[in-house]
Amino acid sequence: ICLGATPGFSSMVTTSPSEPLLAEAARKLWGKPWFNAPLSLLDHISHPSLDSGDRGEVVATLLLLLAADKVRGSNDNVFYDPVTKHKDDGSARVFQAFKFLSTLIRCTRTTGQLEGLLPSVYKVGDENVTLRDALKDYSMLFNHNVNVRSLACIQASHLWEYGCRGAAVLCASNQEGVDIVLPMFKAGRVGSAFVSAILIQVKNESIYSTVRPHLFDRMTPVDTLNASTEHPFIRLVFSFDVDSAEVGVHLRGPSSLPQAARSEYTAYDIGLSGAKSSTFGVIPSKASPEDPGYTTELEKEENAYEKLLALARQPGNFFKYTVPTQIASDPALYMKGRLSMMPRVWS
Repeated sequence: ICLGATPGFSSMVTTSPSEPLLAEAARKLWGKPWFNAPLSLLDHISHPSLDSGDRGEVVATLLLLLAADKVRGSNDNVFYDPVTKHKDDGSARVFQAFKFLSTLIRCTRTTGQLEGLLPSVYKVGDENVTLRDALKDYSMLFNHNVNVRSLACIQASHLWEYGCRGAAVLCASNQEGVDIVLPMFKAGRVGSAFVSAILIQVKNESIYSTVRPHLFDRMTPVDTLNASTEHPFIRLVFSFDVDSAEVGVHLRGPSSLPQAARSEYTAYDIGLSGAKSSTFGVIPSKASPEDPGYTTELEKEENAYEKLLALARQPGNFFKYTVPTQIASDPALYMKGRLSMMPRVWS
């Protein structure tokens, strides 16, 4: 949808509306063996007039959607109500919050186990509650993202509505230290009193090559969401531009000083460094020629994430493109087709 344009259409502001049914149809196509999401995204976003983002949020939202799809798997069963004679697949779209995190994050014996993670900050009485136990009654539902520009949109009074619509929330740049919000609901109930969230901050700069504690501390659910402190919250930091030594999962855990960990809310903190298979469970792990099961397609997929992030770090690159080999014999035709999609050319 075009929200506005400058005189002569030299530039315009557009947005994508929330389309949960269209997103659900796209999700089913993602599951086809011939479709590769990161490679397809790279193919499209490498061409002119498409913005690759400025902080790695495009890659972050892709990883989140892939994890949600993997949790749901092929569970596309449709429930038929013989009384109302209505078909409903809503229950198949809901998934357990802890299972989602376990799918997204690849933990090993070296990093520690996700289920035993203790809160970094906690209310009195929650200091020994593990992540698995804290999330046992929480579920999620999202199959697309919605961009918001106001802090008021992610308040609990509105956040639960996004959750019911199956939408994750992508915040404006530098918005209260939060870039992405994923709603969670307790015990299958909806409403502002029953909503919690996974708060995510995304960094794609080398100065954040190590996960810094203050990035977690800036994500204060009470101030940012105005949510009930009854619920646990999850705080994730994605650091994409990191050295090889920093790649992996960093479970923060509680402070060694009890007085520093006590808070008015309970939160679990996890740092995810590098868009690699050793960090994210949705990136194939067999991407080395020495590994059994290695294919060039797996290697291309893992490399696609790095290329997407490189585009975001160098915005000027999205004005460059490579002519696909299938039409290399007639690059003028390819140029004409691409330019026809750019309003500024015809102004």
